[in-house]
Amino acid sequence: MDDTHAYHDFTGKLTQIGVFPHVVQYVRWQRDARQAETEGREIPPPPALAPISINLDLTTACNYRCDHCIDWEILNSGVQHKEQTLRDSLRQMRDRGLKSVILIGGGEPTVYPRFADVVRYIKDELGLATAIVSNGGRNDRILEIADCLVEGDWVRLSLDSGT
Repeated sequence: MDDTHAYHDFTGKLTQIGVFPHVVQYVRWQRDARQAETEGREIPPPPALAPISINLDLTTACNYRCDHCIDWEILNSGVQHKEQTLRDSLRQMRDRGLKSVILIGGGEPTVYPRFADVVRYIKDELGLATAIVSNGGRNDRILEIADCLVEGDWVRLSLDSGT
């Protein structure tokens, strides 16, 4: 067996102590929903769960214009979150089981004007694990929040280039 087996052990991931109760609750709901549908009854509402981890595109803005970018069509389009709505949504998801947020693509997360404030909200107020995927062009912004990152948090530089 190759070394990638551990990374792709989805059964192991689904049976982790923090995840397994959510999986059980969701599977039970699926079973009940299918049975209700078969019997012509109203489908019960889904459980109030959230994903365990989310990828969050803080912004569509980017400090580069790479012609191979997967998000080329939406870059610098001006589309943006209402920050209070975003914060409220993150809190609600945390209350329903969210464990981690990955600040990633759609643009460069570190160019979001309130990047440090959002990271500190995710870390300090919500207590969530945090990861950042960056193009590395604004590492000064990552340095601003480095003090609140803890073991298990991570920063990945995404250098997607053919040359």
